[in-house]
Amino acid sequence: MGRNWLRFLSPYRCGLSALVSGYAVKGTTPQEFAQLIRDALAKWQKVVKASGVTAQ
Repeated sequence: MGRNWLRFLSPYRCGLSALVSGYAVKGTTPQEFAQLIRDALAKWQKVVKASGVTAQ
């Protein structure tokens, strides 16, 4: 995440509620974030395809 987002998501602002919900605030580079999105899309595309769900 960018530095501005990381500052916004710091433990002093919403990090505590994120931790309580089971999330951890972590900064990444734009390239790492892009890879995270690509990995998530690939994972969920497989799930949707295997389920046979279609858009209406």
